[in-house]
Amino acid sequence: MSNYRGCPRCGERSLEALHSYSHCINCLYSEDRYESLESHYFKALKEIKNIQAPEPEQENRKEILKFKKLENEEQNENKNCA
Repeated sequence: MSNYRGCPRCGERSLEALHSYSHCINCLYSEDRYESLESHYFKALKEIKNIQAPEPEQENRKEILKFKKLENEEQNENKNCA
């Protein structure tokens, strides 16, 4: 079984595809598929921040609810005064 594929640079079927990288025997093109532990760490941190950060819609809803609550309180005070 051949691990050779078409090279994106020269177009020849000379790109040897290995687990962590690929290289072309013809034009010396190379692809690095290795990801360091740091990149995984930073991806995880970014996902954690996205999960922990409140969505803008939720913040807007909270502000709207606070505003409605204040309006209701003001209306109740006006009813009690009259």
